[in-house]
Amino acid sequence: MTSEEIWNYQLTGTDLFRMGLTETDLRYLHLDEHDLKRLNLADYFYKLVYEQGYALYHFTLTYKPTEHHLSPKNVNYRFIKFYTQHLLPSLLGTRKFHYAKYRSKQPIAYAFLDEHKKDKFTQFGKAARLHHHTILAVHPDTKTWFDDHIGENSLTDIKNAFGPYLTSDLKPCDAKRVLYASKMIRTYPDFLTFPDKWKRSHDKPYMSLARKLEGCRMAYSHMKARTHR
Repeated sequence: MTSEEIWNYQLTGTDLFRMGLTETDLRYLHLDEHDLKRLNLADYFYKLVYEQGYALYHFTLTYKPTEHHLSPKNVNYRFIKFYTQHLLPSLLGTRKFHYAKYRSKQPIAYAFLDEHKKDKFTQFGKAARLHHHTILAVHPDTKTWFDDHIGENSLTDIKNAFGPYLTSDLKPCDAKRVLYASKMIRTYPDFLTFPDKWKRSHDKPYMSLARKLEGCRMAYSHMKARTHR
């Protein structure tokens, strides 16, 4: 199954994980661990929406070219700085967002590295192509703030001519959008999470689905063996 097929197929509903050995399960047999992780992350965001009332947004942040090498580590640092020093303080009205009373209102954010298809900064090398796609699960109490900032370059810090940020784009999305945001997870497997509690407590977020698939593989093997007797 290709990433395009995953995108076009409805794979984020929790009903899929309650099904027995079906055509859908057999299609899962062709997925590797990266796509399993992406599917499980999509299901995680799906549950945040339909079980906890969160709203989802897709936030894209690109960076200005530089004469210095921009490694994934450097670009991740730029995103962390933007998110923790600009976006969160603006959203919550305080730089003490790590306090417990603010932590519950923080978005649940997953930021994935991606590359521009066409590099208009070729003189600075391939690293200039790196940017972030972030899926934000937003608490109902802060949804109005995000709705007010939908659009391109709508955040004040993007307009700073001396800053390292080139463009931003914020728009509502659904859980399937994580499949697009994480499309280069094979190349850049270390994505960022804010707050990071979920990642710490689910070191391998695709394992629950992986265990189910292993059961499907065994059942499928037994079914084929019976068929060819």
